[in-house]
Amino acid sequence: MIDFRFSYQEMSLLGRLIVHRSTSQLLLRSIQLKPIVRPPVFLLRPTSNSSSSGKTERVWTIPNILTFVRIGTSPILGYLIVTHHYPAALSLFIFSGLTDLIDGYIARRFPSQASALGSFLDPFADKILVGIVVIALAYVNLIPLWLLALILSRDIVIMFVAGYLRVKSVPPPRTLKKILNMKNATVQLYPTFISKVNTGVQVGLLTLCMAAPIFDFHHTGWMSVIYALSALSTGVSWLSYTGKNARSTFKMLSQPQPPKPSA
Repeated sequence: MIDFRFSYQEMSLLGRLIVHRSTSQLLLRSIQLKPIVRPPVFLLRPTSNSSSSGKTERVWTIPNILTFVRIGTSPILGYLIVTHHYPAALSLFIFSGLTDLIDGYIARRFPSQASALGSFLDPFADKILVGIVVIALAYVNLIPLWLLALILSRDIVIMFVAGYLRVKSVPPPRTLKKILNMKNATVQLYPTFISKVNTGVQVGLLTLCMAAPIFDFHHTGWMSVIYALSALSTGVSWLSYTGKNARSTFKMLSQPQPPKPSA
């Protein structure tokens, strides 16, 4: 849109042009029109092509908020176990498990609440929760040390691989700020079915271990069976992340190409 604005002198020259038509060419040359080009107003926000740009998503979705809550309750849960407050620890652990179920349901039921960040954040929160609880239970002799080592080693390896892919997927120049920017999703995680089963087995193991001192069944033979079952599922789940399955587990999202230097 072009808007023409005239000063007082230019309006006076236009008046003379009407009266003296013979001098029209001379007067027109002396008039300097100053067009002002107004930028177009976008009523709708233009969307970019996700295939050619990095995928940036919201952080504060309902599933992600519930996941942050689960991460925040993990150290509290560990403290309750170490101080032998098992009823309170069991209640808080059940609450944390419910937040895991609810955020997963919301992300599946409402696609607008799903995010690539959530696909990484949710299993990360599970590993933080399980790791702290397992360490606390081993500290009070409710879980054997060999099972603690097996569970932690698997989770540490997976988190190391995920961190490596995160750093690798960030476009150069790589800075700590860009790597830690949660809004810039560069890798999406697709947990295997065996991994989901293993998470359920581990949750059952930890629930029974916290309930054992309350109901006094810690020294029964059933706990040895639970230990063996959890070790088996952990080992099989570890193998499911190796080989060809690892390529389908971590998906690299498209990133914008860096501009080429001009010749």
